[in-house]
Amino acid sequence: MKTKIFKYAAIVLLLSGSFSSCYQEEPRKEEEPCVNRIIQDSPSTTVLSKSEIDEIKRLFNASQLDYKQYQFSQFQKDELDYKHVRCKQFINGLKILTSDLIFHFDKNDRYYSLSGRIVGKIDLDVIPSMNQDDVVQIYIDYVLNDQCRSDASKEEIINGCFDIEFGYAILYDYWSSNIFSKVWHISPKGSIYPTARINDDNAKLIMPVRSFNQISPI
Repeated sequence: MKTKIFKYAAIVLLLSGSFSSCYQEEPRKEEEPCVNRIIQDSPSTTVLSKSEIDEIKRLFNASQLDYKQYQFSQFQKDELDYKHVRCKQFINGLKILTSDLIFHFDKNDRYYSLSGRIVGKIDLDVIPSMNQDDVVQIYIDYVLNDQCRSDASKEEIINGCFDIEFGYAILYDYWSSNIFSKVWHISPKGSIYPTARINDDNAKLIMPVRSFNQISPI
């Protein structure tokens, strides 16, 4: 009988030791922002197939339109056989972040309309004054100090990654202004917090990004 009691006690001690080791908390590491920065985007990078790109080039060439400064993201034919090409413009090698352009071609492949505005020239360099760590920290500080977001915590904000892109944009009065700035566009992935833009010259944050800067879907 004593032998059985000893065996049971040993089993209990063994199990209790294994449970305590299973539930022992690991020391928590300090969380840091996970950043995805788009650094090699160019007109040649695209999600479209080669056949779609070839068709777009054919349409542009037929209407004597220069396609080299555009990054194409969507090609669509509608029920009337009209073609619609969505793209971003690049100037000085940097993307215009403010809005998309949509070129429209009729059923005879003739260009007839444009949604958006083409930028002719921007007299700014392409060298950023800030780095990506500065951009993330400005965003986090802004949200934490926002009176409308008193429940915000740093852990919640940096739980996911940030998509960050550097380019040109008009920060105010888009449809009537021609004043561009060097801008960081930051968007938290999978978060309730809004997309923002940060002026590279003065580190001023604009949040949220205004909806009128976007073109409606094709």
